[in-house]
Amino acid sequence: MRRFIAFFVTIIMILGMLPKINFAATTSELPKNVVIAGDKIYSLNYMQNNSTLVNDQISKYPDKVYYIEQDGAIKDKNGNYVTEDKIVSTNGRMLTLYSTDSENGTKYVADANNLYRKISASGSNTSAKYGYALVDITKSGTTGSSVVYVKINSIYGVSNASYYDIGTGTITTDRKGIYETTSLITSNSDFNFSIYSSSGNEVAEGSVNNITSSVTNFPVLLTIVGDGSTSGSRVTGNISNNGLAASDGEFIYYSNLADGGKIYKKSINGLDEYPITEDNARYINVVGDYIYYSNLSDGGKIYKIKTDGTERTRLNNVLSSYINVVGDYIYYINGSKSSYIYLMSRYNSSVNYPVVSNRAAYLVVFDNMIYYSNLSDKGRLYSYNLNGGAKNVFTVGSSYSPGVRYISVTNDGIVYAAGFDGKLYRSVSNNRLTEVNVMANDTKKEKFTVINAQTTNDVYYRSNMLGGKLYKADSTGSGSLVYSEVITNINIAEDYIYFTKGNKLFSYKIGSTDKAVAAAKFKPDEKVASVVMETIIDSNEPLPDKVSAIMGDGSVRELLVNWDLRNTKVKNGITTYKGKVVGYGTSVSIGKARYSTMVAVDKVKVYNFEGAKADYVVVEGLAKGDIITLYDTNDKALGKATADKSGIAKITKLELDSDGGTLKIVKTQSGCAPSDALVYTYSSEAPTIVKAEYDSSSNKYRVTFTGKSPNIGYGFVSNANDNISNYTTTSGSSGVNGSYYFDIPKSAVENLVDGENKFLKIAYYSDNTLKSPSNPYTFLAQQKPIVAYNFNTSSFSGLNSLIECSFDGNNWISSQELISDKTLLYGKSYVLVRFIPSLNKMPGQIAYVPLVEMPQITVTAGSYKVFDSKDNNLFNFDELTNTLTAKYIANAGFVGTDNVKINVTTSGSSGVSYSLDINGSTNVSNSTTDASVKLTDITTASGLSTLNMVLKLKNGSEDIATQNIRVKVFNSSVEPPAPELYGVVGKAETNGNLTAYSAKVRVKYDPVLSAVVKGTITNTSVGNSAAITYNFYLNNGYWEGEEVSGVPGTYKVNINYEDNLLKPATISTTGQSITFNIDTNKTPQIRLTAGSDPTTYIGALYKSKGITDGDYKIYSSDPDASTKNILSTTTGSVTLEGFEATTSGAFEWIKEGDSRDLSKDYSFYVKYQYVGELVWHDAAQGTVINTLAPGQTSTDYYLKVVVINNKNGYSSEYIYKFTLK
Repeated sequence: MRRFIAFFVTIIMILGMLPKINFAATTSELPKNVVIAGDKIYSLNYMQNNSTLVNDQISKYPDKVYYIEQDGAIKDKNGNYVTEDKIVSTNGRMLTLYSTDSENGTKYVADANNLYRKISASGSNTSAKYGYALVDITKSGTTGSSVVYVKINSIYGVSNASYYDIGTGTITTDRKGIYETTSLITSNSDFNFSIYSSSGNEVAEGSVNNITSSVTNFPVLLTIVGDGSTSGSRVTGNISNNGLAASDGEFIYYSNLADGGKIYKKSINGLDEYPITEDNARYINVVGDYIYYSNLSDGGKIYKIKTDGTERTRLNNVLSSYINVVGDYIYYINGSKSSYIYLMSRYNSSVNYPVVSNRAAYLVVFDNMIYYSNLSDKGRLYSYNLNGGAKNVFTVGSSYSPGVRYISVTNDGIVYAAGFDGKLYRSVSNNRLTEVNVMANDTKKEKFTVINAQTTNDVYYRSNMLGGKLYKADSTGSGSLVYSEVITNINIAEDYIYFTKGNKLFSYKIGSTDKAVAAAKFKPDEKVASVVMETIIDSNEPLPDKVSAIMGDGSVRELLVNWDLRNTKVKNGITTYKGKVVGYGTSVSIGKARYSTMVAVDKVKVYNFEGAKADYVVVEGLAKGDIITLYDTNDKALGKATADKSGIAKITKLELDSDGGTLKIVKTQSGCAPSDALVYTYSSEAPTIVKAEYDSSSNKYRVTFTGKSPNIGYGFVSNANDNISNYTTTSGSSGVNGSYYFDIPKSAVENLVDGENKFLKIAYYSDNTLKSPSNPYTFLAQQKPIVAYNFNTSSFSGLNSLIECSFDGNNWISSQELISDKTLLYGKSYVLVRFIPSLNKMPGQIAYVPLVEMPQITVTAGSYKVFDSKDNNLFNFDELTNTLTAKYIANAGFVGTDNVKINVTTSGSSGVSYSLDINGSTNVSNSTTDASVKLTDITTASGLSTLNMVLKLKNGSEDIATQNIRVKVFNSSVEPPAPELYGVVGKAETNGNLTAYSAKVRVKYDPVLSAVVKGTITNTSVGNSAAITYNFYLNNGYWEGEEVSGVPGTYKVNINYEDNLLKPATISTTGQSITFNIDTNKTPQIRLTAGSDPTTYIGALYKSKGITDGDYKIYSSDPDASTKNILSTTTGSVTLEGFEATTSGAFEWIKEGDSRDLSKDYSFYVKYQYVGELVWHDAAQGTVINTLAPGQTSTDYYLKVVVINNKNGYSSEYIYKFTLK
């Protein structure tokens, strides 16, 4: 999966290192540092996070892969430069970019010149805005003039697209509605498209060339005219001025402060002006057919409505300000989240996240750039690039910008802002500002607060030096009076300036000599007399945008209504909303009901019985807590019940019509309104079963019932709630007290016996129809009796007077008769037993009692017996499951699968057979002789597995008795143990045996095996030496043997794995052994000599220790002091010149840790330290010791000599003490 990606990234790296060629074509708008595969573009960060998806695409289109470098140069996978023409011809006219910033994809469509353009939704303020259409062009011929049919299948990125026409230079078709087909006769292969709004204004245009044959869903790039709606341009500075007004080119939408900030819609010509929402709106954006705004009536949340006031929708739930709707996204300052800048999709409000984590104000979004006053940095002007994510702070000269407010961006991308210092600034680069000097008069320089820059020649501002009047500055810095009134909040919409003065909103036509007009509250020509509307609607239905109103003059109008989405009330599954008719103030309310689902007719059972309040209704298939309410046909409540945890509701103590009737059944679920009623028709009353008793003299059950007719049908069901499916009709005989009775043969009940209770139901039978059934009457089941035959005493256990017996299942005798007449057993293999029927008890289930013994089962592994069904020392018995489980495991891994056998020994009784199933397969079938099955013939898993055996004693096809048997088998080859020598070990001899001073044999512990290590040891250097047990103990991850030391000789240890649960216990078929020598020779004492005098030892022996001998031995004086000179004190220095040993042999002076020459008898190393020093120093032959301890004139020194016996590994150390002055 990752191989191809790695390969491709390598290609990218290689391509990037190739020398740049001057004539390499570069892309126009396609993104840089991306890979193109088929019709998809992938950024490098997206490829890292989605490697599988990208690999699949590259594998699918290996010859359609390209890479665009940082400078825009395009290369194919071989490193050759190509143009966009090449990509269009191989990969198609439309590509989709996937990046971490655009998970859902950004479209690029090729224009008529085969250059790809990025699709940006209208209103995004990119330098050029594009949409696209998918078009069918059908040509009736390929040469000459032909009829051409054109149909737009879909259109994207163009707001208010309603009509289109097609032109070829000389011919233009009539306008058609979008999605309608148009046609023309032409020989031309180039086509021009024009798209129009519903008002007839052109909103987009595009062209395609060289269409010589029919195409389907052909992408046509559309260039947005204006901003893609019918407006001229978006005035960004309005948002910095509270967003009080906006335009779509035909109407102006403004927040009427005289009417609670409601959005008013005003035609450009001024003929129409009326409210379209009751909301107190700010930061108004108009994009296509929709208005987006912050609703101060609902905590500043973002709402949208259509320009006709319908489809009012809340988009988020936080305080939102400085709203900018650009392209597919809404950018805003989230006042509920630290005033960070957030992004939200226009089409999916769940796509909502912070893009800039600074406290911000005066937000403006323009051409993929965000500009804002960064309150986290003294209000300075910042920018944020939506494409690259780069954030910059603007500077003025060599200093950071001051704090700014009232940010505007002109249509040509120039940023204007008013500084906290009262100066006006404009951008001169992407991160640099310059001051714009504007003179209020000949002597005073202007001070700025409120501004709105439309173009570089149209910078409107409040003149703080000249009484707060409205002025305009041009690109030269000249200021001119626009309107001679004190103003704030400058908004521009079409040819009008909207501004506030006090708490009122005024509009002024630019260039007019008329006074500004204050916005006035709407005064309807008629009052609303009444509103006609539904009071309850389904919860899935939207709240109505409009309601029908009867006006005071009797006319009927459709009026807008705004619903309060915050203050709702919920009761009985109905959510009640209150609203107001827009512009009229009339209050209305509506309920949205979440209805419960209806009761299913097949889940209802009505029981209509004789007697007062004996009737009841059962409804199944409910959820716990559901409420069922019953009504009669006059909607009178008869009763209710709540469903239990099994989903059943039962309404009891009802008085239903004895002749049958109709009920209405209503369900109410938790949090829901009641369902529609299920109309259910029920039958007349049913008879009642009084009792049922078995009569042994007639072998029948007598059933007594009451009712109004003796003619009934009866049947048994397995579930008390089931209806009768199979029934028998009868006419009951008259009994006492107006009752009736009928008989059921014992044989009819015997056929039902399966160990479960059965339920008798009766119903009136007339007109060949069975009516409603009675309540169920229970016939009790009786289980199998537990009876056994003792072969030693020839007697039964468990028989009593409640049990009857049979040899054929048809003729039954009492148990007493069987016991008293033993001749009945002659020649029989088994006897059947069951409990006798009585009262309302059915005959019991039949049990087989074998009169012959079960075959004997043994399992052997070689000569070892693993299991014997006659030896309870070899198994455990589970009475509940009738299972014999072997205590031991057959070791097939040691003896071989051919030598593991399952043996069957019969009792020799005639008339019976047996079968043996092993692991689900029948290995012995209906046999009467002994048998043996090898493990080789049975499929078993490697390792430890279980033989699941079922032994059945049979009489023909009948199973007389069954025995379950479980035996485990170990069937695996085990690696033999690998012994190693551990302890004080020396060198290996020529025969490979190691020599040791003292040693143990150890084996690495295997946690997979449950086995232990067993061993024996023999001293082979002693003639006829017998092997004795060598014990192992688990210690720190090893099976560790006993220590061998003290007695020289050659020893051999034999070992193997054993498990006492296995038979045989030895696991591996291959035992292992290890042979080694014990040598008890120790090391000689070595003395160092001073200078060139071999007779002078350095220091008296202070103490010595054999490492294997335990503690140090302390000496008060040197044992050989009488015969040798001892250098116990010296002045200046001492040189370690030589050494002398008490034993002759080959010696080697080494450093600690060096490898030893094993041809030498002994190796030794020397270390020294002064008394009290923590570190020992290495000493070689010739080392000079001449350092006194700090601050001393006389220092005691230790010399340590460590001697190693290279043959057996034994070592000793000798420490000598001397004084240096």
